[in-house]
Formats: sequence, structure tokens, C-alpha cells
Amino acid sequence: MGLKGYNSATVADQQNESNQFSILALQGSLSDQLDYQSSVFSRTTSLQYLSDIPGNLAFNGVAPDILRSSLSNGLQSDATWRLTPTHTVRFGFYGQTENIVSNNTSTLFPVNGSGMVSGPAYPITDNHTYNGNTLWALYTQDEWKASDRMTVNYGLRFDQVNAFVSENQWSPRIGMVYTLTPQTTWHMGYSRYFTPPPNELVSTSTLALFQNTTLAANGQNSPVKSQRTDYYDVGLLHQLNTQTNVGVDTYYSRSTNLLDEGQFGPALIMTPFNYNEGLIYGIEFTANYKNENFSSYANLARTISQARGISSSQYLFSPAVLSYAANNWVYVDHQQALTASSGLAYNWNGTHLSTDLIYQSGLRNGFANTTSLPAYTVVNLGLRRTIALDSTGPMEYRLVLLNLFNQTYLIRDGSGIGVGAPQYGMPRGFFLGITKPL
Repeated sequence: MGLKGYNSATVADQQNESNQFSILALQGSLSDQLDYQSSVFSRTTSLQYLSDIPGNLAFNGVAPDILRSSLSNGLQSDATWRLTPTHTVRFGFYGQTENIVSNNTSTLFPVNGSGMVSGPAYPITDNHTYNGNTLWALYTQDEWKASDRMTVNYGLRFDQVNAFVSENQWSPRIGMVYTLTPQTTWHMGYSRYFTPPPNELVSTSTLALFQNTTLAANGQNSPVKSQRTDYYDVGLLHQLNTQTNVGVDTYYSRSTNLLDEGQFGPALIMTPFNYNEGLIYGIEFTANYKNENFSSYANLARTISQARGISSSQYLFSPAVLSYAANNWVYVDHQQALTASSGLAYNWNGTHLSTDLIYQSGLRNGFANTTSLPAYTVVNLGLRRTIALDSTGPMEYRLVLLNLFNQTYLIRDGSGIGVGAPQYGMPRGFFLGITKPL
């Protein structure tokens, strides 16, 4: 029984998550031409999963207790230099160091050569600490006003990561915005991206520890690599009249070592893996209208997101899935083919009324993500008003009703390449918010 064979967590399982973030920033100007901002930050995250051991052993054959924690400290500095009336130069630095704890105690059964349980359950502990993981980057960019109609942004970035992987990349970027007419703006751009795998989520399984157990994994465990992407974008924005704007945007990206994440056990902890290559492209339409107290918007997006060849953490997948993905383009599990949204808002005597609608065509499911879940539509309502009382002063009150029709819909069903546990969307919910200006 491999990791992919897990069922969803039992009702007695417990999961605790904690996140803290602090930042201290200094912003100022050295002259009329040079502005700067520097920040130091610290972030701690922890995620602990405690199994219902009897329940997980009965249903899954494995009961893991997992702790993942991360402490990151870093510095970011950015500066803007107005070199000439037509050139604005921006440059900066980012650096962080991260210490990671990854502890895993799994209670499991021994199995014999026939794959049958051959004794009582016992625990295996697999703990790791990774200190001194670093990520740093440098960038520079020039905003060039080439003419009254055209602005060009071009720049270069360098990234270096020393953690589970030691990799780097030079990444050029260039973009252009051109005003075709007073009502029509055209833009295009190219960017090279470098995305290291998330350190706190990288699988640290030592496969040899779990041989001849119900957590035995078959296949390779190649290390997760950084994703490298070439991204292209072309779009148009047009003003039909003083109240209405419409736009269209197309994009295309090609990646090597495409990063993805999945849940491969009962714990809601993601494990990253790579595809050899990724291909993502699509088109987006947008429109908005505003006339005095009334406003509205509508968006429609069509996306194709595919990948081929699983090249790391192969032990997470069955031989059939690995073979199919090696010879076919598969749809990734986190992108939907069609997404639409629209909304209306009206200011009625100081009360802001709004509604919005979101349509999703359904995420992928089935063997190797070859099918899709049913589509669903969610409608939400909102109300906002500021009320001034002598005792409290002005306070803003917000009432939100999510999922008006209480539609039950699956986000995932636990099959396919990716998250191996069913997840449902949020049922109808009422929320009240109060804001008081200081």
C-alpha cells in the first residue's frame, strides 16, 4: 500500500496551524530624484497533524503524526531613481534565510513478500532539521517614456537559492504599453521567471525506512527542482464611451520543471513535485460599466494548463500514472478550463448594495486528470453603510451573505493527480464586519 492509497482523514484526526509575521520598514527620500524603502521581516509557520491512530490503521493501514515548522528572517530594499524626465530606474535586493523542522512518526504494519500484513503495528520516526537555507535576488529595471504614446519597461533579475536545491538564473523582462488612440491602449510583454520549490513543504521521506511496511513506496524519489518559465502576454483595453471599458488579454507560457503540489496522505499537508515541462495558455475578456450610483463588471477566462512527464517524487504515483504522464500531456489539477464572474453594485441613499456571481467549470479528476468535476455557480450578496453615533462616531457596518442558494458542490473528489482528499465548497454563510477609523 503506497502513499497514494490513502483515504481521507478520519473524524478524530486533529490539525493545528499557526502563522506569525512581523515587519519593520523604513521609507524616505535622499533627494528629489531618489526614493528608497528598506524592510526587515520575520515569519514563523507551523502545521501539526495528529492521527486517530486506530481509525487510520483500520482504514488506511498507516497513522502519521506530522509536524512541519519554518522560521524565516529576511531583508528587502528597493529604490527609485528619476534619472531623466524620460527614464526612471528602479533597483533592489531581496534576501532571506530559513530554518525548517520536518518531523514524522508513522504507526504502520509490517508486510511480507506477498504484500500481506505480517505482524502488529509499530511506529517509525523520520525527523529532519534543515538550517541555513538561503534565497537572495537582485534586480534592476528602467521605465523609459519613449514617446507621448509609448512606455517601455525593461530589466534584469538574478536569483540564487541554496536549500534542498542549489540553483540560480538570470531573468530578463521587457514590456511595452502603447496608446493607439485616446480610447485604445495596447500592451505586450515577455518575462523569464525562476520559482524555487517551497522549502517547508518539500517531502523529506527516507524511503528505505518504510520498506516492507504498509507505507512502502515504489519507484524513484528524484529531488524537486526549481521551475523555469518563459511568459508572453499581449492585450488591448478600449473605452467604448465615458461609462464603459472593455478589454482582452492573451497569454502563453512554457515551463521546464513545472512545479505542482498534492496531498498524498490523510494530513492536509502539501508535497511538491515536478513535471518535465508545462504549457499554459489562454484568453481573458473583461468589461466594466459605471454611471453615477450604479456600476457593474463581467469577466470570462478560458485556460489550457497541461504538463508532461513527472520528474521528481515519483514514488507518490502509481506506475500507470507515471507511464501515462510520460507519453501524454495531462491537465494539471489546479486550473479550471472556464471561469466567469460578474457583479452589480448600487449606492442607494448612502447604503452600498452589491451582488456577484462566480461560475467555475470544475477542476480535473479521474485517472491522470482525464475527466472533470461538474460545473457550479455561486451567488453572493453584500450590504455596506456608514453610521455615525454620538457615542462612537462614524463606523462602517458590512453584512455579507455567501452562497445565497446554499449550493453543495465538490471542489475535488480525491482522484486524479494532485490533492488526494475530497473537498467541498463552503455552504451558505452570513458575516458581519464593523470598521471604526482611528
